[in-house]
This record gives sequence, C-alpha cells and structure tokens, in this order.
Amino acid sequence: MIDLLELLKYLVPVLLIAAILCYYFEKILRALENLLNFIENKHPTELNVYRLQAYERMAIFLERIRPTQLVHRVDLLENPNLYEYSLIKTIQEEFEHNVSQQIYIHPDTWQLIFSTKNMTQNFIKKCKENLNENFTSEQLRDEIIAQSINEKAPSSDVLLKLQKDIQALK
Repeated sequence: MIDLLELLKYLVPVLLIAAILCYYFEKILRALENLLNFIENKHPTELNVYRLQAYERMAIFLERIRPTQLVHRVDLLENPNLYEYSLIKTIQEEFEHNVSQQIYIHPDTWQLIFSTKNMTQNFIKKCKENLNENFTSEQLRDEIIAQSINEKAPSSDVLLKLQKDIQALK
C-alpha cells in the first residue's frame, strides 16, 4: 500500500504536466492551422508565394547537405572525430534553420526531407566506420567523396519530389 502511495506521489504530477503540455501543444497546432486557413482564404496567391519560397529553400537545403557539397564547405579539422561531428552538426544546423518551412510543404514531402537529413548524417557515420582506427580528416573526406560517387545521394529523389509538388501548385 505504501509503495502504491509513493508511486502515485510521483505519477500524478507527471501526468498532470503531460496533460498540460498536450493541451498547450494542441492549442498551438490549432492556432497555426487557423493562421494557415486565414492566409489561404484571404490571400491565396500570397500563400503560393510562401509555398514556392519554402520549396526553394528546401531545395537549397538538400543541395547544401549533399555529401560532396558538404565536405567542400566544412573546413577540415585536425581531429577527424571533430571533423565528423562538424559535418553532422552543419547538417543539423541547416535543417533547424529551415524547420519553419514545414508549414508550407506537403507533410509527406517534409517527412522525406527529414529522412534525407538523417540518412545523410548516417552516411557520414558509415563512411567513418569504413576507415581504419587511425584515420585522418583527409581520409574521411576522401571516403565520403568516394562513397558519394558510388552511391546516389539521399537528396536526389527528394529534389524530384519537390519539383513534382511545385508542378502541382500551378
């Protein structure tokens, strides 16, 4: 009986906080949906401009995280583990910079973009695993480039999906 009271002592506040968070999250989602509906009804052409800009920004994002592009933009570091971290962090920062664009992009397309970001980060990790223990940053960069030549970039198919979505807007 005492164990049950102890459990309830911790469980009730946690459930209360979770319920409050769900309530506010739902309110925020409803407000965003209302804003989007308002914009659609009031200014449909303006909304299309925002959508086109969002698709444009995501196309730029996908090009910037393409492994062959990424290794040329991120400076080599002496420590190869820090270089790998820097590459992955750059992808994450690029994504976070564009996360608000999901409001204007089709949910299926957004999920593909999100998956592509994760696949690209995993691709870098996989390239690191292909090297011996005492690899250098230069070797990691070269491995990423070599593997990119052998494999299709994760972003290629998503760029085609973006193009199809834009054609459907017209």
